[in-house]
Amino acid sequence: MSISLAHNGLPPGVTHFSLADLIEKIAPGTCREEYLSATAVRVLKHYILSCRSSDFERGKICGVWEQPQTTAQTLRISTKVLHNAEAELERGGFIERSHVPHARRTGQRRDGVIVSLAGISLSPLIDGYARWKARLEAMELHERAVTSLRHEIVMLGREIRATQAAALIEEAERILPRGRVSRISSAEKLEALKAMLEALLVQPELPSGDTKSSHRTEEIFAPNILVKDSSKNRKRVTGVDRSDEVSPALAASLASTDYRSLLPSNRAPGWPEIVDASAIACRWHNVSQPAWA
Repeated sequence: MSISLAHNGLPPGVTHFSLADLIEKIAPGTCREEYLSATAVRVLKHYILSCRSSDFERGKICGVWEQPQTTAQTLRISTKVLHNAEAELERGGFIERSHVPHARRTGQRRDGVIVSLAGISLSPLIDGYARWKARLEAMELHERAVTSLRHEIVMLGREIRATQAAALIEEAERILPRGRVSRISSAEKLEALKAMLEALLVQPELPSGDTKSSHRTEEIFAPNILVKDSSKNRKRVTGVDRSDEVSPALAASLASTDYRSLLPSNRAPGWPEIVDASAIACRWHNVSQPAWA
C-alpha cells in the first residue's frame, strides 16, 4: 500500500455521505478564494460517492481511477470542463492527482482494499475534514452577524422615519435607497451603512436658547452652536473676561492622543469634526449612538 496516499480517516460518526453534504454547504466559502463552482462540487461529490465506505477508514487509500472521458460522460460535461473542475479542486486542497498528466488512470483493489492508485486521491479531502467543518462554522457565524446587522439597519430606518424630520428621512434614503438590505451579504458594508444611519440620529443636546446649526457633513449632524446666552439659562455678567470659553481647538488640545488622531492634522478642527470624532470614539467604549446623543 502506498503510504503517501493513506489518510487518517473521517471522525467517528461521520460518513462519506455527510462529507459530501458538507462540501456542498461550504461551496460559497467565506471569501473569493474559498469559493467552489457548482461544477467542481458535482465532480467532487461524484468522486466521493464512487468510493466505498471502507475507503474512508483510517490508514486506507481513498480515490478513483475512472477515466476522464467516462466521468465527463456520466456528468454530461466536456472533458475540458472536467479537467478545469479537477484543477479547481486541487487548488482548493480537496484532491490530489496522483497520476502523470495525460496518462491513463489506473488502480487496483485487493480483498476490497485499494492497494495502488494512479488517479484522483481524496486523501486531502479526508484529512482536511476539521478545516471544512471550521469553514462551515465561520460561514454560519457570518450569516448570523449579517442577519443581525440587517435587522438593526431596518430598526434604525424605522427610528429615523418616526422622527418625521424630512431632512433626516431624505438623507437616510440617499444612504440606503428604499431601505432594502436583503441583497447585501457583506458584513463590512452593512456595518458602514449602520454607522451612517446611526450618525443621522446623533444630535447633541445643548442648553436651551437661540441657536444656529453649524455645517453638517454627509454622515452626521453638527451640534447647534449658541449665538447668545438665553435669559432662561443664566444672567449675563458684564465686565468678565470671556477668553476662556470652550473652542474646538481647546477641546482638541484636552483630548487624548487617540482621539486627536481622528481630527484633521493639517488645520484646526471645527465643531463638525469634533462631533464626527466623538461618534467614532464612543463606539470604542461600547457606547451606543442613541445613548451618546
